[in-house]
Amino acid sequence: METSDDKSLFGLFASQWDFNANLRMRPTQILYQGTLYSLLGLHPLGYHIANLLVFTGVVVLLYWTLKESGIARPYALSVALIFAVLPSYSTDRFWMAAFGYSLTLALFLLSLYADLRAIRSGPSRLLPWKLASLAALLLAGLGYEVILPFALLSPILVWIRASRIVPGGLKGRLSTLGAVAYIGSQYLVVVGVVVFKAATATGGPDPNYLFHLARLVFGAAATNFGTYLVAFPHTTWWGLRNATPGTLIVSALIGVVVFVYLSMRSLGFASHERKLWVRLAGFGVIAFALGYGLAFLTGRIGFSSTGILNRAAIGAAMGLAAVVVGLIGVVSSWGETIHKATPVRRRNRPLLLGKHPGGRCPRRVLGGSLAPSGTSS
Repeated sequence: METSDDKSLFGLFASQWDFNANLRMRPTQILYQGTLYSLLGLHPLGYHIANLLVFTGVVVLLYWTLKESGIARPYALSVALIFAVLPSYSTDRFWMAAFGYSLTLALFLLSLYADLRAIRSGPSRLLPWKLASLAALLLAGLGYEVILPFALLSPILVWIRASRIVPGGLKGRLSTLGAVAYIGSQYLVVVGVVVFKAATATGGPDPNYLFHLARLVFGAAATNFGTYLVAFPHTTWWGLRNATPGTLIVSALIGVVVFVYLSMRSLGFASHERKLWVRLAGFGVIAFALGYGLAFLTGRIGFSSTGILNRAAIGAAMGLAAVVVGLIGVVSSWGETIHKATPVRRRNRPLLLGKHPGGRCPRRVLGGSLAPSGTSS
C-alpha cells in the first residue's frame, strides 16, 4: 500500500486487489487493511490498538451470543473468558496480516447475536435487527472463510431458540412464509458468498485426500487438545521458564484478584449436575469441528501451537474453550459428589435442606439447566 500511487481508500483497495490474488476472495480484509493504513500509515501502535478493540469486541459478542442463545450467564461468561486467554490462535493478536480473522469472527458473532435478538424483539424492531444480521453476515462472509461452517448451522440454532421462547416458534410469530423468508435470507447470503469465493479462489483440494484428512484430524487435535490439555503441565512449565519476571508478577496478581473475586461471589454454577458440564463439552467438540470444517475442502491448512500457522484456529478456539470449561465442571462435580458423601455434623444440616438456621432461605446458587431461569424481553 505504501507504494500505491493512489492513496485514497478506493486506490488502496484496488492496489491490494491487483497485487495479491489470495486477497481477492476476501474484500472485507482488503477494505479493513486499507482503512487502517489510511488512518494510521506506517505507525504500528495504532494497528495493535485497533486490533485490541476488535478482539475485545469478539469476547463481548461471544458472551452476549451465548447468553442470547439460552446459555446461563456463568457458563457463557466462563467460555468467553477462557476463549479470551487461549494461546491457540495467538497470531491473530499480533500479526497485522491476520487481524482480519478477529474482524471476521466479530462480524459473524454480531450477525448471530442480532438474529437471535430479533426473534424476541417487538414488531417494530424485528426488521432492523434482521437487516443488521444480514449485513454483518455478508461482511463476515467476505472476510475469512473460517466462519462459513458456523454460518451454515446458525439458522438452525435460531430456529431451535425461537421454538423455545416464542409460542409456536418462528412459524407462530411470522407465519410459515415469513419463517421461510427469515431463515432463507440467511442461506441466500451464505450461498452468494460461497459462489463469489469459488469464483475468486486460488488453489484447491489436496490430491491425496485421505492423507490430508488424517493430517487434518491429527494436527487439529494435537496442537489444541494435546498442547493445551494433555500436555498442560509441560506447557505451563515451559511458559514459566521463558516468561519475563514482569509477566509472571502481573499474571500472578491478576490470578489472585480473579480468585478473590470468585471466592466472594456465587455465580450460580450447577456444579453437582455433571450432565450439564458434559453437554457443554459436547457442544464445544461440535464447535471445534466447525472451526476446522472448511479445511476438509482445501489442502491449504497448517498447524502450530504458537506460530503463524495457528491464525486459522480462532473459530475452533471457541469450541476448545467450551470443552475446557466443561471438563473443569466435570472434575468439580466429582468433588461435589465426594463432599456430599462426607458426613456432616447435625448443626449444618438445615443448610443442606435449603433452610437457614435463622429461618431464612439462603440464595439459591445451584441451577438445574444450562439455560437461564427466565428470558428477558
